[in-house]
Amino acid sequence: MKLQVTRSKVLLCVYDLNKIKRLFNSNKDGLVVELTTFSNAFGCETLDQNENRRNGLSAIDGQLLKPIFRKDILKQIAQLEEENRTRKKVRGEKRCNFIELGETPPEIAEKPVNARLFYVKNKNLCAEIEFFGFCGEQLQYKPSELPLKFDLPQNKFTPISDTFEIEVNVKFEKSSSSISSAAIDTLLQQLEAKELEVKKVKIDAYASIEGNQDNNHELFEQRAKSLIGQLNKYQKREIIWSVNAQENWRLFYDQIIGTKWFYLNSLSKGKIRVEVNKVQNQAELESLLAEQRTAAISIVVLPKLSDNWIFKLAKSEWEHYLKMYNPSFVNPNKIERMEQLQLYFYSNFGLFSSSQKQWVSQLFVQGYSDKVALLRYRQHLFNALENGVGEPIETVELLKKLNKVLQLPEIDYNIKSIIAEHAHLFDEKTKIPLIKSLMLQSQNDLKLAELYQELELWYHIEMANLVFGSQNKKNRNKAEVSLEYVREFYITPKSDSKDSIDLASFFILFDKMDWALELLKPIAFDSVANPNKKAALKLYLRNCLNIDLDGRDTEMNFVVMNAFEELGQNQWCRLFFTPCQVPYKVFDYPALRTLYCTACGDFISTSTGE
Repeated sequence: MKLQVTRSKVLLCVYDLNKIKRLFNSNKDGLVVELTTFSNAFGCETLDQNENRRNGLSAIDGQLLKPIFRKDILKQIAQLEEENRTRKKVRGEKRCNFIELGETPPEIAEKPVNARLFYVKNKNLCAEIEFFGFCGEQLQYKPSELPLKFDLPQNKFTPISDTFEIEVNVKFEKSSSSISSAAIDTLLQQLEAKELEVKKVKIDAYASIEGNQDNNHELFEQRAKSLIGQLNKYQKREIIWSVNAQENWRLFYDQIIGTKWFYLNSLSKGKIRVEVNKVQNQAELESLLAEQRTAAISIVVLPKLSDNWIFKLAKSEWEHYLKMYNPSFVNPNKIERMEQLQLYFYSNFGLFSSSQKQWVSQLFVQGYSDKVALLRYRQHLFNALENGVGEPIETVELLKKLNKVLQLPEIDYNIKSIIAEHAHLFDEKTKIPLIKSLMLQSQNDLKLAELYQELELWYHIEMANLVFGSQNKKNRNKAEVSLEYVREFYITPKSDSKDSIDLASFFILFDKMDWALELLKPIAFDSVANPNKKAALKLYLRNCLNIDLDGRDTEMNFVVMNAFEELGQNQWCRLFFTPCQVPYKVFDYPALRTLYCTACGDFISTSTGE
């Protein structure tokens, strides 16, 4: 639990709602907050101390808010529990449940204030509730990178088919027998370079409807012979070819729908041809007729198995299987062949051209059948290696499901690798078994063996974080062994002052103030310029000053005053904001009170209502 004083409300942050419910036995039990400002304790006008507990003139230091009792607290808890049931849970997230304890008095909004929480028993002020771990931070750590493993077996891919089909769509000029196509030009270049031979050509040709059928067929024959003649220039193999020629009446009927020519639809083909061939109609109809003069040419080639042609054959085979693929009915033999093709694409990815790589990067097999588990695993890991792990939590859950089917050590390792790389997204209960497993695995893995000490350090940090996460002060001693280990091995010759500050903040969580002092003082009071000096000084003043200079009030006052020059007005004045504040007792020193009243007037509440 921890108290938070906002501009308008005083809130109690609770991680475990069940624990707070157990505090209250009757409707007369509850909580009350005391807010103490600088003006309550001292004031600037007379610089004389006000009535407070330190001078024995009052039972409290500041002002008590209106108590909140069991009934209202439990009502808020019930609402929070209902919200939690409908709220999406995020793994590793510790979520604050905020219980409202009262409104912040307007006169002290955004002013430095000391907040204390008291337990009320039978409507009597009973005891102050102590908090711990406010001012420190849990330590986030991950070992050196554990790269993802994608150990693909050696692949000697042989295409099932030794032929490749090229499909070309061309248009013809009126009465012309020549074929013009960039694809045909490329094919001729490949023939000339002896990259392949043409085995078979099939032409499905369409003529415009204005000519007679005999002339059209003769024209198709000429076009086919022209193409075959071009292809035969570069090879000795005889080309098997065929022509299927017809007039494009279906397209014509579609073209005239909604036009002034639609009346032709009611005439016979002979009468339509007459109308089309009238001189006055030809110019207007030519745009329609030009679209009818097309051919779909299928060319079956026998390539020499160069790397480029192997890729084309593999791509053609993959697209064929994917076109036939049905996620609801999976053919094991076809899936096995797709696994071989996928293996070829991924294992040779670095050898492909940029356009080939772009195509391979888009490979995707859908479905959740166990039979496609290997295909799905490879495609997810390939994408993770190429593009990074976009959704670590979802990826880990998916890999766990896939490995229930595949049972591959590689997947188990990659799950650990992703969690290690994105450790901040996962809770300690997920990470700790994983770390122990990696430590065990390192006995047989030379790469992991080099990281053993880092893994052990990570393990102890997460164990300590787990103990702190229980929010139970009495059980913090369970973290003692882990804290000792972290203290010994976290700081290395490669560490900088920021690492020392992070570690000191971690120790503060566990009230290890002596350890924090060892780390902070050399940085906070270093005469050499250090970019982290101010951060270390503020952490020291807020958390360690009392302990370090206990009983040495004069020295404590001088340290706080000298910090004004180091931190500057704004940062120094904010040292007295709760939580984690420099204690008000330093203002017993008149010079410090004067400095605060002079420099921090914007932060001092002067309302007579306090």
